[in-house]
Amino acid sequence: MTVLFAANDGGHLAQLWALAPRLGPASQGRVWFTGETEQSRDLLKEERVIWARRAPSRNLTDALQNFRSLGEVWNQYSFTAAVSTGSSIAVSALTQAAARRTRAVYIESATRVDGPSLSGRLLAAVPGVELYTQSGAWTSRRWSYVGSVFDGFRALPALSTPRPSLRVFVSLGTSSKYTFRRLLDRLVQIVPAEWTVECQVGSTDCQGIPFACYPHLPYSEMRRQVNSADIVVAHAGTGIALAAIEAGRCPVLVPREGQEHVDDHQRQLAQDLKSRELVLVSDVDSLSLATLMEAQQRRIEKTGEHPLRVRVW
Repeated sequence: MTVLFAANDGGHLAQLWALAPRLGPASQGRVWFTGETEQSRDLLKEERVIWARRAPSRNLTDALQNFRSLGEVWNQYSFTAAVSTGSSIAVSALTQAAARRTRAVYIESATRVDGPSLSGRLLAAVPGVELYTQSGAWTSRRWSYVGSVFDGFRALPALSTPRPSLRVFVSLGTSSKYTFRRLLDRLVQIVPAEWTVECQVGSTDCQGIPFACYPHLPYSEMRRQVNSADIVVAHAGTGIALAAIEAGRCPVLVPREGQEHVDDHQRQLAQDLKSRELVLVSDVDSLSLATLMEAQQRRIEKTGEHPLRVRVW
């Protein structure tokens, strides 16, 4: 039995990677279909991978190309199921599966707290696709609650006194389309000059920023940066939020706004994780050194694996 795991690179892939062990035994066969980046190559270096065409949200041309690419290799692997957490690659992979009468499982991104994404709405119109939400706030006859990738964590009591903080890791994600210069400019204003700050900036211009900035980092290096940081500051992306929480950090999430992303799903995710007491949330203008120091005093604990309410094996 071989299952296709398909998702856009970045936060969608990070979620699917974290959820995969909860969907069935890892000893079973699996093949990944995702965009090729430094992070995805590093994360999946021990896995079987079909590299997809990188497909930004709402790009029909790339989605159609990925649909065709999958069709060419489908019979080679004889997939028994396909599962995805989004976004456009989910549409390509799961419509292919449904057309071939193969089990198709869509798990909506944890960022979607109030309702489905465009990909989710499109897949809801495809007969045969199983639809699951990670948010208990919205379910229906068509959408079933499956649990969340953020289940199984809890906040520990804050330290009574802060430790001297010297290292900050900042992540603006890996988007090639959306930038977030405002957050870098604000951090320049509030972070003490003697602190070490390293940033993963994606396509954001960092000219004139006095921090170490990298467009992209391999997955293992990004995890190393998170693990060694006293404070993690990030856009409210699922991948970096999950990495920080898994490392026991309480990240400061600063949601993108307006033209900095496709919609307000980052604010939805940030508020949901804040209600779980797993993160601190700020907008750019109100971000302060006091907020950073509060995050440095907090820690997160993993309480155990929470199986999902669906299996693919």
